[in-house]
Amino acid sequence: MQAINHNKDRIIEILTNSFDDNKSTNWVVKNDKHRVSRIQKLMLYAYDLCKKQNGVHISDDQNGAVIYDYPVTSKYTLVRLIKDISFIFNVIGLERLIKVLKREGYIKKYHSKENFIYLWFLGVSSEHQGEGTGSKLLSEIVDVADKKNLSIYLETSNPRNLELYKRFGFSIYHEWNSDFIGFPIWFMRRDSKRL
Repeated sequence: MQAINHNKDRIIEILTNSFDDNKSTNWVVKNDKHRVSRIQKLMLYAYDLCKKQNGVHISDDQNGAVIYDYPVTSKYTLVRLIKDISFIFNVIGLERLIKVLKREGYIKKYHSKENFIYLWFLGVSSEHQGEGTGSKLLSEIVDVADKKNLSIYLETSNPRNLELYKRFGFSIYHEWNSDFIGFPIWFMRRDSKRL
């Protein structure tokens, strides 16, 4: 993984394209003629939130990117509040806020109260999928977690991702499939090998 100094635009591009057809992402963003721009703003929001904790990386080949967070130790500041308000208006839409908050509340109640890594986004540019870039990034995140003795949590709405994550020691600990969201979301966790 490389430092993110001059790669912000490429990271946002990779993740926006990777999550363009993702059910969960498209459920969160307001779906109108600006949908792709809203996904881009979602990725920018995640980037800005996680870069302070060194949770943004791009692969050595510049074709994959990952954003992860340490939610238990993240500090809520005035700047974060301003970013959250902008996020609500520019990505979710005010009329969808209650639904999205309900979804996030449901997800968070299944997260650990102890510190952990939250794997928010992992994507590889479409023309380079299947070349091992995503696996390499995931392996590096697993190494970070093991060195820090932390578990990793994530959710996926893409059943194709399940086998990849299982190969890296993740297991499904909850499945959410309700009329509220309209598709299944798998909650996955990988405990540190040092635990």
